[in-house]
Amino acid sequence: MLLVVAGGGYGVVRLMRPMGHGGGHDGGHGVEGQESGLRWLREAYGLDEGTWVKIEALHEAYYPVCGEMCGRIERANAKVAELMRGTDRMTPELEEALREAERTHADCRAALLRHVFEVAALMPPEKARRYLDEMGPRLVEEGRHADEVMTSGRGR
Repeated sequence: MLLVVAGGGYGVVRLMRPMGHGGGHDGGHGVEGQESGLRWLREAYGLDEGTWVKIEALHEAYYPVCGEMCGRIERANAKVAELMRGTDRMTPELEEALREAERTHADCRAALLRHVFEVAALMPPEKARRYLDEMGPRLVEEGRHADEVMTSGRGR
């Protein structure tokens, strides 16, 4: 359960970059990773320059949110790990730490989903629907990194 909480919490931003780009705790959020990672999105949805510029700006604004969420997940998981090292059974403190880690994970996924809806809102309706239909299932797959969801346009 702990690994699912940790993995899923990072899931959003990688949706925006092709597999194999970036990584690490910053999610590969450097400018080079952003530009190359979003390229698939522009190409896959045939986005015009005006729409593309707006989506790039939206992603740029989202990266700090994602980074903060990653930090929250890391801290929540560290607390669970610390409590596990000090016991040989389930304790009320450990249960609460697990619940907090799950709440943090849910907060992260909700932030990502809001971001995906914001991106879709910038697209023409038919492209937005296709984008949401393709991204939606990736967002609900447990254990997927946010980066995986956002960066791999089609594949897994």
